[in-house]
Amino acid sequence: MIERALYLRPALEHLLAVDNTRKFSKARTPLTLSLRDWDTLERVSRILSLFVDATEFASGSTYPNLSSQLPYYQFL
Repeated sequence: MIERALYLRPALEHLLAVDNTRKFSKARTPLTLSLRDWDTLERVSRILSLFVDATEFASGSTYPNLSSQLPYYQFL
């Protein structure tokens, strides 16, 4: 889901910018993500991709055994 948000970042920023121009209430807080938020999402995505790769490799094996999985466990 984070990868999808990063992929759709330009569209999300445009949508949030349009939504913030509407004035329903003075108490309403703007719905925006800062550059720091986007940077954090990119970092989290890179970290989690390691676990995704290891999980997909283990799931795709027809006969998983310890000798093929051990390098992933050590890496993680």
